[in-house]
Amino acid sequence: MGRKQGELEAQVLDAIWDLEESGASNLSSAEILKAFSGSKEIALTTLLTVLSRLADKGLVVRDKVDGKSLVFRSAKSRNEATVEALLNLVGEAENPEVVVANFLGALPKKLRGIIVSELDKDN
Repeated sequence: MGRKQGELEAQVLDAIWDLEESGASNLSSAEILKAFSGSKEIALTTLLTVLSRLADKGLVVRDKVDGKSLVFRSAKSRNEATVEALLNLVGEAENPEVVVANFLGALPKKLRGIIVSELDKDN
């Protein structure tokens, strides 16, 4: 069975974030490809296509090294990308206020407390 739309992009981003969180930076395509082993192995050409799409979307930065080799790094942290995705989802909703109210109502009490605490910091 094939992947869902965007699933491979998410896997590539996760691999980049995991590598960066372990201290790596300016990753070659070979280093990123190495992170794909076992059941999620992909071809180098597929990876390069996905990296190009992620760069076009502003999620990955690609730089040339030595005039021809490319290195890649995330443009945003995992948390920043998650926040942006949530904001986009809420912004696209027909009734964002209802979505936010339902989301907050579905959160565990501890998380709601964190939100209230963060909102109180603004006052």
